[in-house]
Amino acid sequence: MGVFTAILLAAALLLIEGLAGGTRLIFSLPTLALLGLLALLAPLLRRRIEVAPRPTCLAATALFIGYALARAAGSSGVFLGWADGFTMLGCIAVYLLTVFCIPDSRDRRVVLTALSLLALGEIFLGLRQYATGETWLPFGMSRPLLDTKRAAGTLINANHYAGMLEMLGALAVSFAAWGSWSGWKRAFAGYTGLLCYVGIVISGSRGGWASAVFSLAIFSLLSLYVQRQTRPRKFPLGVAFSIFLGIAALGGGVKLMLKNPALENRIGSLGAQFEGKYDIRIYNWQAALDQFHLAPLIGTGPGTHLYYGRQFRRVEVQSDPIHAHSDYLELLAEYGILGAAAAALFIMAHLIGGWRACRWLVQKELHDTHEAVRVCHDGLALQIGALSGLAALLVHSAVDFNLHIPGNALLAAFLCGLLASPDAPPLADATRRRIAWLRWLTPIAGSVLIFVTVTHWRGAFFGEKARISLREDQLGDAINFSEIAIAAEKQNPELYFVRGLALRVTALRSTFSADRERLLTSALADFRETLRLFPQDENAMIRMAQTLAELRRFQEADAAFQSAIQLDPRLYRLRIEYANYLRRIGREARADDVVNSFPALPAAN
Repeated sequence: MGVFTAILLAAALLLIEGLAGGTRLIFSLPTLALLGLLALLAPLLRRRIEVAPRPTCLAATALFIGYALARAAGSSGVFLGWADGFTMLGCIAVYLLTVFCIPDSRDRRVVLTALSLLALGEIFLGLRQYATGETWLPFGMSRPLLDTKRAAGTLINANHYAGMLEMLGALAVSFAAWGSWSGWKRAFAGYTGLLCYVGIVISGSRGGWASAVFSLAIFSLLSLYVQRQTRPRKFPLGVAFSIFLGIAALGGGVKLMLKNPALENRIGSLGAQFEGKYDIRIYNWQAALDQFHLAPLIGTGPGTHLYYGRQFRRVEVQSDPIHAHSDYLELLAEYGILGAAAAALFIMAHLIGGWRACRWLVQKELHDTHEAVRVCHDGLALQIGALSGLAALLVHSAVDFNLHIPGNALLAAFLCGLLASPDAPPLADATRRRIAWLRWLTPIAGSVLIFVTVTHWRGAFFGEKARISLREDQLGDAINFSEIAIAAEKQNPELYFVRGLALRVTALRSTFSADRERLLTSALADFRETLRLFPQDENAMIRMAQTLAELRRFQEADAAFQSAIQLDPRLYRLRIEYANYLRRIGREARADDVVNSFPALPAAN
């Protein structure tokens, strides 16, 4: 039954990556439902533990995930913790399924094969985007026009595309070098790994380039260690080949990037950092550190950077800083020192466990053969690949937010599951019996995932249809779908906000004053409900202010505009909105003061 579990787990990972990485809840729920069903059936699929996981890894995982889920449940505004909470539940399921249900390397090869096919599909789509500037994405989505010359596959953001490929590439290259496959299968793994790194290059992600280089360096060091232990006479040749391969990879990557003007500009922007022109990430990081100082020990709560990033934004950042562009700083700001410490223990436990497994497997191979050998061991290949892939993600997470993309987070959970339950060294029977009960955590996680899916799918589905209808200017459908979604999910402020926008636009287009006032009053009620559920939502505050002005309730509108500015004091567009309102009611002098009091914008913006 391990093969059946591996096939369904692979299907879940492929599904979420194909659905834009699960960046919208409705795109995550199908995968969460599949994982929940699979985890619920886990006791039937695997009745006994054959390869016991490392207790230290399980303990570190329980500490980190337990704290994170508890913090998500206590976040200010229940919905703010949804994204992190749902992603962590999915990661728990993937981790436990990998550890307890597919411990055998032969079953894990099934997942690896499926992930290789995923990588190939994503790369070929990325090559088309790189060559043609195509913006098409599945399910009616489209990519930002500024990024059309960068490969992104089925993901919206090229940086997250690189984050996915750096993990898949490490696994493929490792299996080509150390796996038991031979002939065309080995060539297929090597070809897939090579294309993954080509995909990272054409993504234009500078964090992806750095993490790929670091990952290959870790892979080379681990491979050289294996060669030094098993075939010491050929160790100098391995060192020389690794250096040559590194130089060739860097040279080829730079040459490929220079063929694309958009990517060439990104190379040039690296030099600007040494001229005092900061990358926009620097200012996002400063805002995250300001947020951290509000609650250093336990953090401000999951999802709260959505509004603290706006409140503490630097004037250089005029786009919406939804994330801190650093998983580490966002973790520190939202979960505090306790969360960061738990995450560090989790990472260290799995890295150390993977390294010890590599050493044990090499020594076992030498002990069994009593001679220098060419090691071909699937377990070793998976450990080296998982260590290299996780190393890439750890570097990339310093400058991006891949772990806030559910699809990439689930891939990372799979890598950690590989490290937590290697083929070696085997645990004593007494230890195995003591932890046997832990496999029942898998169906518990599955039941929670199924509950989450059942309770949220209707609101998420019709909420997404309402959002798309509003974008397509189908206002009647947007209102109707919002009402269905609100009936199913009353605690989601986004649903009220979308309905409020649709009602307001409908009112402004109405030629009957009575209908116009009625619709504006209904829209105002929706914006107030949005703010009741999410008081820091400046977008709802702005729309409420505009609606109050349209209802000629100027005193209330003025107060709402000022409240919005307090939530986001360094957003220039917000000042302009307020100034335009003041000019419409004849307060020209006040409008000029509002605009002139804003700090001068940098020339780059």
